[in-house]
Amino acid sequence: MSNYSYVDMLIEELYGLLEPEHLFSRAKEYSWQTFFHHCVSTALISYRLGLIIKKNAYSTIKLAIESMERSLGIEYEKLLFLAGVAHDYVKLFGKEEKTGEEVIRNILSELLDKWFVSKKEAIISKILLIAKAVEGRSVPELEEEYIIYVAPIVEIADKLMSIDSVDEAILYLYRSIEELKLKDYGVRFGYIKTSTSSILLAKISEKIIDIISSHGWIPLVTYYNGVVFVGDRSATNIPGREIQEVVEKEVISVFEPETQIRELITLLQKKQIKKLYGLLEQTGASKILSIDKEEYTDPIQVYHDFIVKYIKGVSIQELNSSFSKVKNKLGQTRGSLIDPRSLATGLGRGSVWFSDKLRSMIVSKDVLVNIILTQDKENRFLLLSYIIAFSSKEEEVVGNILRRVFGVFLPPKLDPELLRIIAIAEVYRNLEREDVIRKLVESVLDELKASQDIGYYVSRFIASTLKSDIIDMSSLNSLETLLEGARKAVNYCRICNEPLLSNSIRFIEYTRVIGRGGGGSEIWLHDDPPLVSLEDIATNKPIRYICPLCYYEAIQLREGCIPSFFVVALHPVVSYDLWLYVKNKLVTLQYLYSFINRDPFKIAEVYKSVVETMKVTQDVISALTAKKPGEGKLTTLFDHLGAKVIIPLGTNMSVRKRDVAMALALAPFVMSAAGGGQVALVSNITGLYSMGQEYTPVIMPHNPPIVLSIVECFEKIKIKARIDKRPMKLSEYKVYNTSYIALLETLFIYGLKLFGWYARWKKTGRGKIDDYALDLYEYTSSIPYTPLALVAPPPMRLDPRSGDEPLPYYSLISSMSRKVESYMAQVYKSIEGKEPTLNKALYIYAKSLKEIRDNLSKHTVQKPLRKAINFIVEYASVIGSEDAKKLAGDNFISVLEISLGVNLSNVKKKIEDKEVSYAQILRKTFEDIADVIINLMDKLPPGKLSKFIEVLLDVAYEKYKSIQKEQ
Repeated sequence: MSNYSYVDMLIEELYGLLEPEHLFSRAKEYSWQTFFHHCVSTALISYRLGLIIKKNAYSTIKLAIESMERSLGIEYEKLLFLAGVAHDYVKLFGKEEKTGEEVIRNILSELLDKWFVSKKEAIISKILLIAKAVEGRSVPELEEEYIIYVAPIVEIADKLMSIDSVDEAILYLYRSIEELKLKDYGVRFGYIKTSTSSILLAKISEKIIDIISSHGWIPLVTYYNGVVFVGDRSATNIPGREIQEVVEKEVISVFEPETQIRELITLLQKKQIKKLYGLLEQTGASKILSIDKEEYTDPIQVYHDFIVKYIKGVSIQELNSSFSKVKNKLGQTRGSLIDPRSLATGLGRGSVWFSDKLRSMIVSKDVLVNIILTQDKENRFLLLSYIIAFSSKEEEVVGNILRRVFGVFLPPKLDPELLRIIAIAEVYRNLEREDVIRKLVESVLDELKASQDIGYYVSRFIASTLKSDIIDMSSLNSLETLLEGARKAVNYCRICNEPLLSNSIRFIEYTRVIGRGGGGSEIWLHDDPPLVSLEDIATNKPIRYICPLCYYEAIQLREGCIPSFFVVALHPVVSYDLWLYVKNKLVTLQYLYSFINRDPFKIAEVYKSVVETMKVTQDVISALTAKKPGEGKLTTLFDHLGAKVIIPLGTNMSVRKRDVAMALALAPFVMSAAGGGQVALVSNITGLYSMGQEYTPVIMPHNPPIVLSIVECFEKIKIKARIDKRPMKLSEYKVYNTSYIALLETLFIYGLKLFGWYARWKKTGRGKIDDYALDLYEYTSSIPYTPLALVAPPPMRLDPRSGDEPLPYYSLISSMSRKVESYMAQVYKSIEGKEPTLNKALYIYAKSLKEIRDNLSKHTVQKPLRKAINFIVEYASVIGSEDAKKLAGDNFISVLEISLGVNLSNVKKKIEDKEVSYAQILRKTFEDIADVIINLMDKLPPGKLSKFIEVLLDVAYEKYKSIQKEQ
């Protein structure tokens, strides 16, 4: 995967040249793909294909490429890159009041200047002709070599960026490869497709890409469900065992059997079993301490003495008789003996816990034996005693192990406590015998059904999760082996439903590991055990077990990948080069949440600096998410097989509305940094898989009204075109393609309000930011007109001010909200021929008042509007809305003149070289306000309408104050 540093430079240059309206213009009406993602990806795909074609070109193709490079003075692959950038230039229509051709000419010109190319005009003209050819238009003036060797390559790249899944991409390529003669160019395609998401898959995804790349395949395009690769004749198929080794290594590294055994030894060293070993070593397991007198100061002496007698050869029957007498006598004086199964208790751990500990070690027999043999004699005794005596509370299990390993046949009615003593005695006697230790470990694992064949589970994981035409799966466990394992399965995994080779890891261990308890686990995934009848459940059939891979996931959930997850997805499709570029920008976002509580004021300042350009540079991200000592436990996951960044929040498996409120404020930042894509808040990994094919680029469990209002507003253009049974007009595209940037502006306002206002509000120490976010979110959601909701001042409980000064950042918030309203107004103008502009009208009203008189009170600013609006509400249904609006307008001007003490007809303002009276300006302003009120009267109940009017009046006064501050 070479050349990535140079490719990064190409992307960065384009990112710097494109204005926000170019970057975030919506490229596809059926998805939320931005112009930046679409055209830059098309350019990068074309560039990659060009490199392979050029490398493998021969005869006619080679001569044609050399001819184009000589005539234009630019490399063939760079020509393809520029053609990819420019191929959709018509969709930039109307940006900066220029045609799409003018805009793209300027971009190409600046880019070529950076490359110090001499034949700039010739290249630009040629690229525009190629763009027309790519879009299927007849271009007779374009030379044949460009039609054959340039336009079709860009067309393939464009098509790959217009397809939303690996399946469709491969189908298209298989159909086109012959037609476009790509085989003659030395080009081959391959793919890897995923069927689901998981933490394991995300963590190994980059390693899988690296393995495939090492065999000559270059990752070309990433879809939500996999990657399409390109290679030449030298690319080879990948043995499946290489993928399997990567997966196994990752899984085993998490379980860390040596670390688990060290922890177990540390725990056992604090138990009575350590004291027993000390006595045995002290006496050499040959000297009786006090059994002849049958007087004991410590029950541990009983265990010691019976072990010694057993080792000396006293029969089990005789020992059983003596043991009963000692127990009876001891019970009369001080109570019963401590059950040897309880030698390991005292710290809240009993035999069940130790049994689960052994089952969940996920370690092969050989590895476990080797670890035990490397221990000193005492630790070896502790481990082996634990394995034989404490890992099962069933006497039958211990008896079977003694018979199979040591050849000990037990008489009937043997005291269960003596049974454990005999087991410990055999351990002590055979501490130096490797063959016996190996046999003991194997026997215990078999009895407990704790042996785990990781290779089997990994093979199943790869076979069920990955599909590829360039990975040779035959080197994995064969299909017959997998089927045989499924036939022998005694159960199914409680989490993933895969067949289990053995009931080894109890489901309770899953809940213990993730630290959420049973309730949390029910939220995590489906609760119904697969292929088990209700009768089986009722009769307590052992159904609650999990597989090693799900246990792996549980460990991940405990140690850094903690739900819920904030997800950034570059979907539905993006070039792999662009994915890597974005990944490198977002890599520090794992510290973002810790930064929020530390310094919300700095976040607000960063947001303020970003909203002007909508561009988030690496320097901005680094400054915003700077790590402090002790931070960084959470692990950001980068899914290279699905172009997703998964940021654990470390809060809760259930997503609360306050989490939505916080994530919504961060959404514009990461969307802007990524140059587009989608963001989501999900409670589990399974919620990630289908991201990229949603109705909205912001996917939350509680649908934010401000997001839905923007999405639904712009979708009306597409819906109208469908109703009319026609494609969208170019003028409609001009409006429609501003939907993504309108949404970004909306979310930036929300984030600026949250961080900027909370930073001032928290000085009084009144609460946490997520509480403030929840209240602000719910207040904003309660206002039915989005542009007004964005600029609305907070209710008293959230107000960060101590006096009557303007709100922090209010001038910027007001300006941005007018831009959002302007975007939305263009939609309504294109559909209905009118522009509802309440926010703009309130701004003009406030600005006009400021120009007439300084220092007006809140009452003076609000009174004319209040009286006129109340008149409309009261009389519109009686005399009709138009008559009510006219009479209310007269009343509005009359009250305003009295409040200001001026005749508004005599006060003039110059607008475009014309003298216009303030009476005219303000009357027109009021009519715009009245239109919105009349429209909402049919939609809102009286109570909500009254609240809306109060918000409107508060906005008018806030605008007046902020304008006053600006002067």
